Amino acid sequence: MSRRTVFFVSDQTGVTAETLGHSLMTQFEGLEFRPVTLPFVSSVDKAQEAVRRINRAAEEQGLRPIVFSTLVQDDLREIVVTANALFLDLFSAFVGPLERELDMRSTHRAGRAHGMADLAAYTTRINATNFALANDDGSGGDYAHADVVLVGGSRVGKTPTCLYLALQYGVFAANYPLTEDDLEADRLPSRLEPFRSKLYALTIRPERLQQIRSERRPDSRYASQQQVQYELRTAEALFARYALPWLDTTECSIEEIASRILNTRGARVRSHENCKRFPGAGSDKFAARSACSASLVRYSRAVLLTDTQTPVSWRARPRSFVALMGLYESNFIRFGWLAGKLTSLAGRYRSAVRGDCDLVLTVTERSPYTSTVNLTYLLPDTHGYLPYPDMQVRIYHDAHLVEARQWAAVHSQPLLRALRTNAERELDQRWARNMMLNKWLEYCVERGHRFSSRTEPEAGA
Repeated sequence: MSRRTVFFVSDQTGVTAETLGHSLMTQFEGLEFRPVTLPFVSSVDKAQEAVRRINRAAEEQGLRPIVFSTLVQDDLREIVVTANALFLDLFSAFVGPLERELDMRSTHRAGRAHGMADLAAYTTRINATNFALANDDGSGGDYAHADVVLVGGSRVGKTPTCLYLALQYGVFAANYPLTEDDLEADRLPSRLEPFRSKLYALTIRPERLQQIRSERRPDSRYASQQQVQYELRTAEALFARYALPWLDTTECSIEEIASRILNTRGARVRSHENCKRFPGAGSDKFAARSACSASLVRYSRAVLLTDTQTPVSWRARPRSFVALMGLYESNFIRFGWLAGKLTSLAGRYRSAVRGDCDLVLTVTERSPYTSTVNLTYLLPDTHGYLPYPDMQVRIYHDAHLVEARQWAAVHSQPLLRALRTNAERELDQRWARNMMLNKWLEYCVERGHRFSSRTEPEAGA
């Protein structure tokens, strides 16, 4: 079956287009598609460049791409719709009927869904993420300030669920792993007893848990069938004895787990609701709090960086979501080695060192909190120079994270080709891209490449 390119075009982050677009594309089983996100298409020039990229993909593949658009401005939408592609306008498909039903004109303002208009809500989500990391797998233990405490055996999905609840909803979520000692005691751990009303239990099918643990510690007692069955059987009996709400996560995505947790508790806490109520203000067990009401412990960046290199780390198993966050932080540090003060970068820079290809950094988008750049070598080619690996990188200045979002569609290097081929899950693809960026940044610095605000941008940039 032919591989189709799918573009997600937005005048802001592209999250909405990606979310709905991916949901629709998953309905076509067996279809292989290459996703390309074009965020911050906020001017006529950028809209025209988007059209050129879409048309180039159509010409190279011989199939017109599919475009999911959430462009708000009519003039930009009219430009992109001219591309040689199936153009699916997610904005006008719904806004028009809503305007007629509500009998009023929409504002047509970009960035309302994922912007920074509500700084207090944004701060709450950042604080909630710090809280989740500081109270992961029984560490920290600040359950008094938690909205929910997930409990269950090792590797049932507690950590990624807590992080999703924090990032998406601003929920202060902690988690506690039931150890063998806890299970043998046949009662709730004393640390959890005062917070029974906040507990939510997770379990999983034995065969799935054994598979997950075997990937981490093969041929160990920890991953044995007998140990897995004992832990799950004893834990579920404990949940029943204390009448804890619980969920089998075997066939649930992280989004589904989070939604079921919030739905079961009778409240659906969104980030914009935070900072309006304090704990204890009502009967709602997920009463939101002020962004400053909890005394939070800052999570050690050094611990995250160390954990990405520790195969048996309970906090950050390699290729896990938590380890990926550590990799993003490491990327931020190494990008700083290469480019100095990242908030000062603007335009296009070129670094040339003896014995290596020229390295080019181009800032394609800047905002108060993020920058998007392209980082690539210029490889000598019969037609001049070939940009490779042509990597798109997002810098999150306030969170001190750097994420490799996209790289070249075709890899001539066997190692990079193997990285992409072996990465089936989205998490694995992100890990491959960002591990490659991490090592590449280190190599570039060792070779002597440097960019900084003191470097003069290239003429015409």
